[in-house]
Amino acid sequence: MDKIKIGQFITMHRRRLGMTQAELAKLLGVSNKKVSRWERGLHVPNYDDVLNASELFGVSVEDFMGTECRIGREGTGAKGDHRKRRGRSVLASANV
Repeated sequence: MDKIKIGQFITMHRRRLGMTQAELAKLLGVSNKKVSRWERGLHVPNYDDVLNASELFGVSVEDFMGTECRIGREGTGAKGDHRKRRGRSVLASANV
């Protein structure tokens, strides 16, 4: 997992949607400082943040994280239900 590439990916898609870091942070339920750290490659988003951001950006989790990390596609049960609920709430908030 390359933190710099993930950060560049987040920046690219945030800008494509015409959002500020603060606007993206609000939609994802995180601080704008956290988004800044992601974009600068200092940290990577956690599991829920990756799922929500990939849904918001309209990309797969695999594309978001790169081919090295495959998460979220095989999961079923409670976690699968949780992902769906969170993804819908983020999209509903975004009005995208």
